[in-house]
Amino acid sequence: MIYVALFLFSFVLTYLIKVYSIKKSLVDIPNDRSSHVEVTPHGGGIAIAISWFVGISYLYYFDNIESSLYFALLVGSMVAIVSYFDDLFKLSVKIRLSVQVLVSILGLYFLGGLEQIDLLFFSIENQILTNLFAFLMIVWFINLYNFLDGIDGYAGSEAVFLGVAGFILFGDIHFIVFIVSVLGFLVWNWNKAKIFMGDVGSTLLGYNVAVFTIYYANQESSNLWI
Repeated sequence: MIYVALFLFSFVLTYLIKVYSIKKSLVDIPNDRSSHVEVTPHGGGIAIAISWFVGISYLYYFDNIESSLYFALLVGSMVAIVSYFDDLFKLSVKIRLSVQVLVSILGLYFLGGLEQIDLLFFSIENQILTNLFAFLMIVWFINLYNFLDGIDGYAGSEAVFLGVAGFILFGDIHFIVFIVSVLGFLVWNWNKAKIFMGDVGSTLLGYNVAVFTIYYANQESSNLWI
């Protein structure tokens, strides 16, 4: 029942954000680098973020998610909040990068770092090297995923695909929360998009993917490549 409630919450909240964004002219105006050609509201990622954090907090309250993973994921709220202000006011690169660095360090702290990197014929277990790699990977994923937004359904469907794959492979229910939180938004983002998620959604999703990668790699080193 909680999953249905989260989907409906994300769906309705995305609609309300769309109406508000149009009213306040909070729109994504196409430029030379854009993949869309029409002026489109943005900020729908707020619905994803709120649904996601409510969902995993519900899991944590009922002891259905490991505390280290929960707190590492909760750190993502910082990058979501700063990214939302960036959507509104276009913050400087220094501010955004500083927050991404801080979030990456805190996320690694709660996960206990990355234990090793399995390279088929040998493994790297030096904690300086593994954690440097993990740190750069988190920052990279945050920014990489940000590039996916702006194409109808692209960033959202990618997140749903990853969530479904994660649930099939590992069976953990936080992936279902991940899926339904994005699906509620994706209904409004599908062809043609009525709203984009904006940095607030895309940077959070990128961060989550990186955290999942490190968390499961610590359970089994080969999971890093999966």
